[in-house]
Amino acid sequence: MPPQPITVDGEAGWELERIIKHRKHHRVTQHLVKYLGYDMSKAMWLDEGDLENAQELLATYKSAAGLPRD
Repeated sequence: MPPQPITVDGEAGWELERIIKHRKHHRVTQHLVKYLGYDMSKAMWLDEGDLENAQELLATYKSAAGLPRD
């Protein structure tokens, strides 16, 4: 059974487990993310701006990938 959403800033969401890779899509950086408790078939591409509540995870990924941390 998938985990229940968590509430962040009054909105329901799911906890990210890890960022798998990144790409540029229409001049926007997107990250393929895996959600905690879900398998890879549920991984999704999210715009970097949508990761505001996952800054530590994003910083860790950027460091490992050799990307600038803005």
